[in-house]
Amino acid sequence: MAEATSIDKVLRAKLYERFTQMTDAFRACDRDKNGVIDIKDFADVIANLGFARVTRGTIELLASKYDKNGDKLVTYAEFCAAIEGGPVAAAEPARAVLTRADRVEEAFRKQVLAGSTSLRRAFLKLDKDRSAHISPAELERVLRGAGIAVSEDEMAALVAKFDAQRDGRLDVAELSKLLDGGAEYAGNVGKRTALSPAKPAKRART
Repeated sequence: MAEATSIDKVLRAKLYERFTQMTDAFRACDRDKNGVIDIKDFADVIANLGFARVTRGTIELLASKYDKNGDKLVTYAEFCAAIEGGPVAAAEPARAVLTRADRVEEAFRKQVLAGSTSLRRAFLKLDKDRSAHISPAELERVLRGAGIAVSEDEMAALVAKFDAQRDGRLDVAELSKLLDGGAEYAGNVGKRTALSPAKPAKRART
C-alpha cells in the first residue's frame, strides 16, 4: 500500500507538471489509446516514471485508486474524479457485456480520440460542412473510415442518445458527452477539466 501511494504521488506530480488539461493527462496514461486506462497502461506509465520491479499487486493497488466501479478499467470520468477528489460525474455501473450499439459507440470514440488533441479539433474534423453541428452522415463517415459498417437505424440511435436538443444532430456540448460516454469532456462545456489542484476556499473576513 505504501509503495502504491508513493507512486501515485509521483504520478500526480508529473501530470500537474506536464499538462494543463485533464484530457491531455488522461490520454498520456491511456497508452494504447482505446479510451480507458487498464492495468497494462498503468504498468507502462509506472515504468516510464523510473520505478523498477514493481509487483502486479502494487500496480493493481494504484489502479484501484482511480477505478471507482471496480471493473478494472478507468474511464475519463473516473480519472477526473480521482484527480479532483470528487465523485464520478455520472454513476457508473459495473461494465456489462457490450451490445452492438455499445461497440459502435466505443469504436467511434476511439477513432476520434486517437486522431484529435482537443475537443475543438475533433469537432472541426467532423464538421465537414462547417454547419456548427455534426450530422449522422458525418458520424458515419468516421466509422466507415475505421472499417465499421453501420445501418441507418444504428446511426440514428447513436445520435439520439446524445442529442439533448432533439434536432437530429450534435452540437459541441453533445459531442463532448459522446466522446466521454456521458461525462462532460471539455472545459468550456461545464465540467472543470483544467489539471490543477482545487483552490482552497477564501476565508471570510471578520
